[in-house]
Amino acid sequence: MRMDEAQQREYYGLLRELMTYANERLGVVPVFDVFSPAWPIEPELEEKCLLVLQELWHTPDVIDDFAQEEVYRLSASELNLVRSWKDALFGIYIVLEVQDGTALLVGDGILFRVSGFGETLELGFPVLPVCVEGALLPFGDVIVMQEPMRVHGLPPLSKEEANAYAASVECPPISDARTFRLTARAEKTRALQNKIDYLLNDAEHEDEPSEGFHRGVLYGLPEEKRAELVEQEAVALLESLEGEGVADCQVKPQGQGESTPAQDCGELEAIGFPLDQAVRVIESCTYLYGVIELAEAYRLYAEMALTPISLEEFRGVASGRYWSLCRTGLVFRHGTEYVANRVLSVPCLVHDAVKECGDGALLGLLAAMEEGGATVDELFDALREQLAARPANDTTAARIQAAYDRFESQTNEYIDQLIQEHRATPRCPLSSDLVKDGWLDFACSLPEAIALRNFLDGIVPDGENEYFFADRMVEDLMTSVVATGSLGSAMRALKLYGYPHEAPSTVKLIRLVINLYQALPSWDDNGWSRREHMERLTGRKVFYAPDGSEIRVSDADPCPCGSGKAYGECCGKRRRRIVGASWQRN
Repeated sequence: MRMDEAQQREYYGLLRELMTYANERLGVVPVFDVFSPAWPIEPELEEKCLLVLQELWHTPDVIDDFAQEEVYRLSASELNLVRSWKDALFGIYIVLEVQDGTALLVGDGILFRVSGFGETLELGFPVLPVCVEGALLPFGDVIVMQEPMRVHGLPPLSKEEANAYAASVECPPISDARTFRLTARAEKTRALQNKIDYLLNDAEHEDEPSEGFHRGVLYGLPEEKRAELVEQEAVALLESLEGEGVADCQVKPQGQGESTPAQDCGELEAIGFPLDQAVRVIESCTYLYGVIELAEAYRLYAEMALTPISLEEFRGVASGRYWSLCRTGLVFRHGTEYVANRVLSVPCLVHDAVKECGDGALLGLLAAMEEGGATVDELFDALREQLAARPANDTTAARIQAAYDRFESQTNEYIDQLIQEHRATPRCPLSSDLVKDGWLDFACSLPEAIALRNFLDGIVPDGENEYFFADRMVEDLMTSVVATGSLGSAMRALKLYGYPHEAPSTVKLIRLVINLYQALPSWDDNGWSRREHMERLTGRKVFYAPDGSEIRVSDADPCPCGSGKAYGECCGKRRRRIVGASWQRN
């Protein structure tokens, strides 16, 4: 059923009034005006609306107060419609198909048939399937999807895969408001029990793996025991390879991350200075910020080092010339020298250009030389030599140059954008733990990374090494997100591992991936994560259960941070202090 313009006006009018009231009551964000001419909403206002709505759906009693106080003097029918939104079901959903003004969504193993306003569904989801985050609401006799909503993207599924996914859900789609409200209440009761189980440290019962996947031996183990078994497996694997005569084989136990080679090379060996801390500071800075002024990166390094190397020596490491040691690069903007992340550096652009041209021989050459510790100059010399040896009619060199020029132009534009945005946002502090551990190990220690890894231990694809699979997949996801800043890259990485698969585990997996994505630094926000940005806006610390769902607690509940204090005397204090100050300023 396609909703007409009158219904659309009624929906948006009621939603704006309810959001305004809820924000005033809950103190979610300051400076919130949804009645301004900016509607349809601009990006900044849209993000605030999404935060207010998320808080509202988790605090539905505010709707009763809204109806009782009659601030906007609504009619009885309008008040009844708003009251029905107490049964809103907030979560992450996968849109499988859009047809005749309705959309088929799946969330945690339940199918929903959702109605749209006018052409909103067709225009909003031109490519399917897609992952969205928001609330489903009863609206008269039908169900609608919250507008605005967050669209997260999804790995591409064929029509056959989407149909198989829908068929894996045992019950038919829910499409009427009455059945939806009963289902929403049952789901909220289940979520409440999950919260209680989590806060009381009760064991979580996961869904059984679907066909093609199995429970790994590491699933459900305590952290120390898991690390011990992974270490034992790595040692055993290394010994078996040495027994087969495999030379120079390195097996990295999970959690060790990328390490700097113990030996220096060429000029670096002659200089005779310690590289490890310089490399870690440089790579940590570009992990957080994407680009940073060379002088500022050196200042941060000098504050941490007992015997710092000179700025010129630091510059030589940051330049990417010694690619096997430090994969970063230098760029110049308006007379200032910046250090850039590896994906923004010249060697990476050359690699991408060769890759786009599809020349397997050249890619193999670059990979072998990088693995052997070649410098950037040696890589370029080898590439030019290989191209010069080809026939005169071979157009590979021209195609590589054209691709490189295009990538360079796009990268330069992006770097300029980052520099401009960094001037407007205070930089996220560079922590000593990040430098000490290295960015990959530091990221792997994030609670969101551990939660995803533990979940993957329970759904290991058949044929994968269950000791290393989950860690490797989490590292791949994080690397792709940091390199692109895009959740879509993480979703595409899921597809490479055979995900998503049958419901209901898929929605949980996607929820955990989104949580990890939001916990990683955003270059656009000068190193602050998307979650930290949200917490700054709302003043509320965000906690998650093992299945990725957000934990909402009252002041008397144990604080999910593990302090042993009540939430109201721990992280809950932070919210009251920040929100109170925000509203006082306004």
